[in-house]
Amino acid sequence: LVALRLRERGTDRHGKHCGKREPEPGPRKHSGVSPARFARIARILSCRRRRSAAWHPRGAQGTRFPMTDQGSPDADLRARQLDDWIAATLGTRAYALAPASADASFRRYFRVTPDAPALGERTLVAMDAPPPAEDCRPFVRIAALLADAGVHAPQVLAEDLGRGFLLLTDLGTTTYLAALDEDNARALFADATDALVRWQLATRPGTLPPYDDALLRRELMLFPDWYVGRHLGAELSDAE
Repeated sequence: LVALRLRERGTDRHGKHCGKREPEPGPRKHSGVSPARFARIARILSCRRRRSAAWHPRGAQGTRFPMTDQGSPDADLRARQLDDWIAATLGTRAYALAPASADASFRRYFRVTPDAPALGERTLVAMDAPPPAEDCRPFVRIAALLADAGVHAPQVLAEDLGRGFLLLTDLGTTTYLAALDEDNARALFADATDALVRWQLATRPGTLPPYDDALLRRELMLFPDWYVGRHLGAELSDAE
């Protein structure tokens, strides 16, 4: 649901450290793994995000809409519907709309940059999650749980659950991978670990479904279906 990210200035919108934990004075305890090795491991394990294949401009404001890999008219229609919803929500069309990211789902994300701050933000992220392929309600619920746990995660500012549109706070464009170097790797990994522990400590029985064998297998199938199939355009054999 949430990728751990850094804002460009290294703080969140409230001026706090992104990991929600101020650095402690004195030396940190660590596992003995060097910062350089931390950084190398992160780069080895990372994979490039899939980028959309085609984009075309629309409108006098320089708005840009994403197309699917096939340039589907349905996708273009949803982009226009999303644009109209954003304009109605913000009460203005004075904003730029550009692709933000994609993930292993039918969801698409766009960065909204208004000419003046909107909903208290300088930039926002719009999510397009087309029903019935996607359901925004679990995303909204988990976002609230993450916030309650004190984890730095996107906040839902506006929603149209029936059409699958959300407006979220923007965590910025600088990822952990881009920020990691030999000097900060230990501190950044410690912050990330702290966030995971904070989330785990907030877990309550019956709040979320168990992470069982069936769910684990569905997650593992993202690799052949989305990375190998959609990103690489390849197909694994039965033996592979």
